Amino acid sequence: MDVTNRQYALDLDAKDPLAKFRDEFIINDPAICYLDGNSKSIKQGEEVIIKKAEFMINVIKFEDNNFLDTIRNKMMWGLDTRN
Repeated sequence: MDVTNRQYALDLDAKDPLAKFRDEFIINDPAICYLDGNSKSIKQGEEVIIKKAEFMINVIKFEDNNFLDTIRNKMMWGLDTRN
């Protein structure tokens, strides 16, 4: 399983039992920006500037653990025995 592989993601989308509801959740505003879980509408003519912060943060990385493993464990993905 390679979650960064586009074809893998497309295959999952094709098997998604909720895909038939996808059109009901399309945002009517095509100019919307999502950053860190927050959304902001962008009006026509507005400019979006993205730049590197002037500071760095320290992040601890473990060899045997990564973000996707942590989320998978917290959300208990793959452990639901009802299916």
